[in-house]
Amino acid sequence: MARLVVRRSALVPLSGSAVIYAIGVALAGAAAFATNDAWLPLLFAFGGIAALFAWWTMRWPDQSARYLSFGAVLLLACVANRLLYLADFAFAGPRLDEWPFPAGNPESAFFKGEVLTIGGSLISVLAWAATGGLRVSPTVILRRLDRFRRQLLVIYVLSLFAVIAMQSLPGAAAALGLLLPTLQALGLVAAVLLPLAALKRALFIIPSVLLLSAPFVLASAGTGMKESIILALLPVGAILWARVRGFYSRIIILSAAAVCISLITSYVGYFRDAVWRDHLGTVTTAQVLEEYVDEVQQVGAAETIADGWLKFMSRSNASISRAWAVAIADEQAMEPELVFGPLVYVFIPRVFWPDKPAIRQGWEFSRLVFGPAYTAWSESSTAAGFYTSLYLGYGWIAFLGGAVFVGYLVAKATLAARYVGGDLAAGLFVLGMVPYALRMDEQWPVGVFSAPVITLAYVLMVVFTVGLITLQRP
Repeated sequence: MARLVVRRSALVPLSGSAVIYAIGVALAGAAAFATNDAWLPLLFAFGGIAALFAWWTMRWPDQSARYLSFGAVLLLACVANRLLYLADFAFAGPRLDEWPFPAGNPESAFFKGEVLTIGGSLISVLAWAATGGLRVSPTVILRRLDRFRRQLLVIYVLSLFAVIAMQSLPGAAAALGLLLPTLQALGLVAAVLLPLAALKRALFIIPSVLLLSAPFVLASAGTGMKESIILALLPVGAILWARVRGFYSRIIILSAAAVCISLITSYVGYFRDAVWRDHLGTVTTAQVLEEYVDEVQQVGAAETIADGWLKFMSRSNASISRAWAVAIADEQAMEPELVFGPLVYVFIPRVFWPDKPAIRQGWEFSRLVFGPAYTAWSESSTAAGFYTSLYLGYGWIAFLGGAVFVGYLVAKATLAARYVGGDLAAGLFVLGMVPYALRMDEQWPVGVFSAPVITLAYVLMVVFTVGLITLQRP
């Protein structure tokens, strides 16, 4: 009976979303047939509306699951991305002039890529909910913070050692695979939960979360990766959103977040020029930050923020790279070896196989898109999008199978975390998977399929290790 309730709670809202999206696809198709340029924003808008409808009408078990569970984050990410795509379209149009290789029908590839992405996301959420994803909520750890305080403190300290190791011993960090990044993600979770366990007033909780998150933010500032910095700041944004509930206050929070994202985008561009191109790694992050502040003062804060936001919208619009993947699959050839080949060896730790082939699917996809002359001098990677890369690998069969499988995999890994490691492991796993769900559509299938399994193994290892240190059972 419980399973039937779970299925109904997911099937009804997702069926409604499918109907809404089908209407949008039909309207966009009619507009495209009439050569009306409104077809693409129509597709974006209805994709966002369908995802929002599914999230709004889903019977979440509690408020924390409504915002922090895998299905919720995946749907909300779809909504946020469609808003960004619409904003980018308003400023730059469909970007068809950026097509780097001959294609018979770029518009059709755009259309199919967007439909694959929204349709695949809805299928994954349905599979996740129907196979048990809604049974475990972040509340399993939130309601027992007093009991888990010592374990969370040890996890936070271990995560600081992981940050230091990643900065000072990059070779060893690479050999350990996802262990140190997983520890870092768990440290960010602990940075939120520790103040919630020890303090009661938002006046003290918010600055405490900011203080505990600071080492991760500073470390991410030296990576040159925009996503790393944003994820390191995610705990601060989450606690602000949870503790500040007024409508106008949340508008201010969203505006401040947009300003931060603009400055982060601007800084990352400056960092890459200063470290990767000009100084070749001979300057410290502190020096780059100091030089960047001087640059902002010279250019002006308002102009820097505006330019950063335009660049963020442009770089966040992944619809064009998805269209490239679809066009290559439909007009050239499918690439099963590129898409699925690394699954054969991804689970073998590099510490046991030092010569394990590097997984560079984004770089290899850049070769398909821009040509071998480009990758001969550039290390740049291009994301094909999870659902469109499934299609690139083996067409509709791979798309449908992969969309269902990832939802099933995350649900079963979540249930396994609770069964083996108790509420602490389950809560850490669910919260630790938030960045995974946020960025899932940017990843290749090898990363999407392997991350839940590897994360589960490392979360359980950390929980049992911490249990031995604190002499407390999970």
